[in-house]
Amino acid sequence: MGRVRRGDTGVAGISPFGVSLDARPHALFFAHDSFGLGHIRRSLALAGEVARRRPDVAMLLLTSSFLGGAWQTPENLDLIKLPSLSRTAVYADEGYRQRTHPERQGQPRGTTAGTFHTLREQMIHDVATLFGPWLFVADNEPVGLTASRELVRTLRDLRSSPTGTQTIAGLRDIYDEPAWTRTAWQRFGISDALERLYDRILIYGDPVVFDAVAEFGLPPSIADKIVYTGYIRKQEPVRPTAEVRADLGAEDRPLVIVTNGGGGAGDDLVRAYLQALAAGALGEVSSLIVTGPLMSERERAAAAAAGKRPHTRVIAFDPDHLSSLHAADVIVSRAGYNTVTEALSFGKRLIVVPQERPGEQRIRAERMAALGLLHLLPLDRLTPDRLARSVQAALAGPPPEVNLDFGGLERAGEIMAEALV
Repeated sequence: MGRVRRGDTGVAGISPFGVSLDARPHALFFAHDSFGLGHIRRSLALAGEVARRRPDVAMLLLTSSFLGGAWQTPENLDLIKLPSLSRTAVYADEGYRQRTHPERQGQPRGTTAGTFHTLREQMIHDVATLFGPWLFVADNEPVGLTASRELVRTLRDLRSSPTGTQTIAGLRDIYDEPAWTRTAWQRFGISDALERLYDRILIYGDPVVFDAVAEFGLPPSIADKIVYTGYIRKQEPVRPTAEVRADLGAEDRPLVIVTNGGGGAGDDLVRAYLQALAAGALGEVSSLIVTGPLMSERERAAAAAAGKRPHTRVIAFDPDHLSSLHAADVIVSRAGYNTVTEALSFGKRLIVVPQERPGEQRIRAERMAALGLLHLLPLDRLTPDRLARSVQAALAGPPPEVNLDFGGLERAGEIMAEALV
């Protein structure tokens, strides 16, 4: 028997678990993100778009990120912090690259691996039980932490009740290396979850760059649920370019923004740029260097000390990041989803130095470089001199011609709002 929607039953005040609720539609977002900033920022943008379309919705966001409150959130959204694991160095395990490990650094003191995973899984289930979401959206990790498959019990319970929740898995454009992804998705039950536990699968990208159905060899039972929404371009307001450039002392100089993502990948990119700056290889430029709030204190202090020079500002976190990118002449960054998408949506000249592992950033950089959208400088070729030459070439060249689909926020928001019935 098919699921019965609340509007058909007149039980809008009852959760799928029988808990009495107010009559407003409820949406629950999940964004595991204790290493970077991408998942939390994307989820906040999507929640904001859902709220714009459905002002009556009540929303919660379950996240591992310590930085969820760093950005403006919709008034009808609240955040719940889950215990975190630090993503450690990639390691091999029977040919699989696992991204978290309960016995390594980052586990809360006084907990065993089993206690840690049980605590997260129970928190997620309890929140869903009491909140009674009409819509559940998981960002990029359809089963949560793969070590525990922490979302599976909650998803099964949400979907099994007569007034079952609509479930959406939202995936960034590239999950990881295709061969690894195919094997890992089978091993960790992700393919099974996508097939059995999710109503829709949204890919926040453009198949011109990466066609996940073809690359991952997805069967029709999964492929038929997939919608390519296009890239998510956030709708945050940006300050006037002249105002931003004046604040950074870049009125009559080219402005180079160096952004290191969350900063957890280390300081090699920032260090190379500062060394090129010190050697005079970059010419007369103004620089804003954003190290990332997750960079170690020692590395941040070293970058701040090296960056004490005219027309240079080094900060850990930029709360008005979009305005800075919009004002830049050249952007130097990792190849994370958000920065690349934001920079290209503004038509900016972009130099990327992707992390090697996981393979997501490298693949994104290679595919977009092949389309002429950015300049790729591989990590193993990163030197101050090569970086300086790349910046000078970018400043001398034209902006890229960008023809990607950036309608992802609107399309995904429309699908999610329509699920709140």
